[in-house]
Amino acid sequence: MELVRVFFLAWSLTCSLLFFGWPDASASQGKPNSFQPRHAEVTGTTGLDVYRDGKSIHLLLEEELSGQLPRLLYCRSADGGRSFSLPVYLPTNFTPVAGHRGADPQIAALGKKITIAWTGHGSGYMGRGKIGIAYSLDGGKSWFSGKNPADDNDSNGGHGFLDLCFDPGGRCHLVWLDERDGRVGLRAAFSDDGGKRWSANRTIDPETCTCCPNTILNVGSTLFVLYRMAHPRDTGLAVSFDRGEGWRRVGPLGDFHWEFLGCPHWGAGMAALSSGQKVILCAAVQTGKPERSGLYFLKSTDLGWNWSAPLVLAGPRGRFVDLAAAGQTLCAAWEDSGPSSSRVVASLSVDGGNSWSPPKAVSKDGTWATHPRVVGTEDGFLLLWTESRDLIQYRWNAARIDLR
Repeated sequence: MELVRVFFLAWSLTCSLLFFGWPDASASQGKPNSFQPRHAEVTGTTGLDVYRDGKSIHLLLEEELSGQLPRLLYCRSADGGRSFSLPVYLPTNFTPVAGHRGADPQIAALGKKITIAWTGHGSGYMGRGKIGIAYSLDGGKSWFSGKNPADDNDSNGGHGFLDLCFDPGGRCHLVWLDERDGRVGLRAAFSDDGGKRWSANRTIDPETCTCCPNTILNVGSTLFVLYRMAHPRDTGLAVSFDRGEGWRRVGPLGDFHWEFLGCPHWGAGMAALSSGQKVILCAAVQTGKPERSGLYFLKSTDLGWNWSAPLVLAGPRGRFVDLAAAGQTLCAAWEDSGPSSSRVVASLSVDGGNSWSPPKAVSKDGTWATHPRVVGTEDGFLLLWTESRDLIQYRWNAARIDLR
């Protein structure tokens, strides 16, 4: 594949710095005392993903401007999200499908390796088709096209709801949904060369919810995937102990037993805390179970085989939750949905998820803010989301929570 050189484009950012007091339930626990939102006046953003690798935060955006085909942009932050490099329009060997939050293009990185995956046009649900791959081996200076990870020989059928991660050994892992044998299921593949070639596909679960986002996380060489099961429609967990060679389904998180025939379009958040040799796997999930509808936090000290009782994070207004860890502090972020607007809120826990601070808004009033993503940094958290004032034109926005 011919090497493609990328060119930096001018990018106008309008930034402001706002401070908000964080309720200090216990000063001795080191609660943060300020938000630092960074407002980026960039419109036409219909997709967003973020990935932290050491001190680098990698940001992938999907842009759709009037009269133009969707395009992918990449930029990076080396200071915890306080500033970003000028964006690069990425070369794609076929056009991404129109953006839809929850089915965003995905990015992962390790050192100078960067891998990007997206869904192209096809005959599948909402016009989705095959998976596209772009990868860089020099930190984003140049890019190549990778092979289609899906080996189902259906280049036009729907493949979507992707997620990516790198393990410490440099293996890139991809999970997604596609339809085989008449059922939508969860698939996985891995690449040992940054995305150029991909392994034979693994079917993690042959039947799942048809259009809910998936979340993959590595803790060392162990991989965890959260996805929405078919029966019941609860969040389920699958684990690989051999770097993606084989997978084992563990089962649902929590005792919700939600039976639902439709697709809620809800994903889940996942993070890990370490205490000595022990790893605490943490999850934030959503259920539509009548009388229990809302967001919940759970944790496991045995790699997902047993979970704590669900702890309420938000009621029925909460949706599209994400979760991250910075040191021993957890941050959950979600959309608080109202009748005439929605806002992104965040809550912190400094005791392993046993208690949480009151949720605080990080987005401005009077907008429709949705689908937050949160990553831990060396000194806090970076939150990103998309927002609109008219539900037509969207932009991305970001805020920082400083812990120091």
